[in-house]
Amino acid sequence: MPPAMATIAEKIQATRQSLLRKPPYCTGVCPLVVDTGGVLFYRHGETSRWLDLSQASNEQLEQLTSACEPATFGLNQENVLDESYRKAWKMDTKQFATKFDLKTHHLLERIRVQLMEGLNQERGIHAELYKLNVYGPGSFFKPHKDTPRGSDMFGSLVVVFPTRHDGGVFRLRHQDEEWSFDSAVAVSGQDEPAFGYIAFFSDVEHEVSVVTSGHRVTLTFNLYFDSKEAPALPKSIVPVAPDDTVFKDALANLLRDPEFLSMGGLLGFGLRFMYPVSTAVKRLERLMNSLKGCDSVVQHVCEELSLRVSLNSIYKVRAPRGGSVRVAIEEVVPLGSLEPDSDNLLDLFIAEGGTIIYEAGTNCPLNWRREPFDESMEIVWITELTKLTRCRTDYMAYGNEASSEHIYCDICLIAEVPSARRRGALVSDEGSSPMDWDGDGDGDGDEEGGDVDEQKANI
Repeated sequence: MPPAMATIAEKIQATRQSLLRKPPYCTGVCPLVVDTGGVLFYRHGETSRWLDLSQASNEQLEQLTSACEPATFGLNQENVLDESYRKAWKMDTKQFATKFDLKTHHLLERIRVQLMEGLNQERGIHAELYKLNVYGPGSFFKPHKDTPRGSDMFGSLVVVFPTRHDGGVFRLRHQDEEWSFDSAVAVSGQDEPAFGYIAFFSDVEHEVSVVTSGHRVTLTFNLYFDSKEAPALPKSIVPVAPDDTVFKDALANLLRDPEFLSMGGLLGFGLRFMYPVSTAVKRLERLMNSLKGCDSVVQHVCEELSLRVSLNSIYKVRAPRGGSVRVAIEEVVPLGSLEPDSDNLLDLFIAEGGTIIYEAGTNCPLNWRREPFDESMEIVWITELTKLTRCRTDYMAYGNEASSEHIYCDICLIAEVPSARRRGALVSDEGSSPMDWDGDGDGDGDEEGGDVDEQKANI
């Protein structure tokens, strides 16, 4: 007796479960370059000093601390000094120079292999030295997210030198999961001077627990995607082959089913991470090359299957005949003083190019004439939408420094699915060929002379 065919619901669930999720961070311990790796020069008043952090004395570390300033943090776009939330010391890059070299230690290559997923492993990344921090006895930093410094910034790197200390455990939390890295323990167990490092996506909440003794000295770098192709890996670093085939095969199997979105519609993917949106340029398409982790895997697989993808904000607004509807739009809309239940808010979103979305299996929302909205489409959420886009940007947010140029935003990725009739030739059994939606054999999904709006209208 042949096995029973999987239902559409089972195929959706299989697609959802096939999307593997790596932790949003990576850690390691590496030997310091002998004689130079831990050397630090810094300014203290009118004099200059230096020390070797691989063998610094307590007196030298006290002198370094006294040369630093109390560390502030960002709260609601202002720098705040509050030692009940953060007690630590900082030194800006103009005040010091270090012999520590990321290139010599192959740190960016390690991060690219350990942290990145899918095609992002082939992209170049670069680091920008941000600050030196000292955490002495009683120092700590409560939960916060690192301040975004641009749409191409994806993470942060913290390098912990082998200065003797206890405590100062680095803890991360994201989507109900928690991880920790005790660099003091990791570094102290080495036979030769070594440093610990942790790189993580910057929208992940993290904290530094109380240092109970000694001095925890760190360098922090901002991490950015680079337009250049990634350099070849050194022989000492073994690449990890990106494995997105399970997700690709599951999604292709779902799209083969003629009963799935038979008249066409949308696939929705609530993204795992938040992304920095410019307060000046609110179009979301510029973030497409900055997706992180499994979010980037979703993007690349959908594109390989010839699905048109876009990044969207999702707003919940008042419907014409009571209740509410959800609107997807490819930008963050400045609402000013408008409230989510304002009567004319829906008209504003539609005028800006928004689309009313409703979940598959439910009725299409009706306009004031009791007719289905022309600007509406059915959507199936493969990964759940975790949060609606905030309607205001003046919410309380803790960061490592104030910023008014970028804010973190909850967004989603939406893929357009043509009707079953137009889906044409299917993915091969190996899952390596794109779908030929238009039947012209080129696998690009575009009809000759057609445009995206025309296709969307005819899904």
